[in-house]
Amino acid sequence: MRRPDWPVRLNQYILAVRDRPFAYGEYDCCIFVAGAIEAMTGVDHMAEFRGHYDSVETGRQALRAIGHGTLLKTLYKKFGKPLPGAHGRKGDLAWYNGALGLVLGRQAMFIGVNGYALVPLSRLTRVFRVGHE
Repeated sequence: MRRPDWPVRLNQYILAVRDRPFAYGEYDCCIFVAGAIEAMTGVDHMAEFRGHYDSVETGRQALRAIGHGTLLKTLYKKFGKPLPGAHGRKGDLAWYNGALGLVLGRQAMFIGVNGYALVPLSRLTRVFRVGHE
């Protein structure tokens, strides 16, 4: 469940990481989103992966060894069946072009090697609910 003050905590988290540079295993799309979820719920869904990868290839190895084979399959196991992207609500996980992002309203925020990007909900492939009843 989300904490009662989750919107404030989410905004504080985003402000705290906005200038953080992208680095696999230190601050990538999964770590960005996991930090947001932890701010909203108090649960760290990345705990078992931290320190186990530092590149795309070692990330794939970690997903095979620790997760459920792929990032998408791991998300299914952790968050259940996703919904179409247009159904995303603020704080939900967003999936687009193999990357993980965070729904902020009518758009989702993603972090990548070139910095942050916003993608309209209508373009998202799917969304995973986070902490809704």
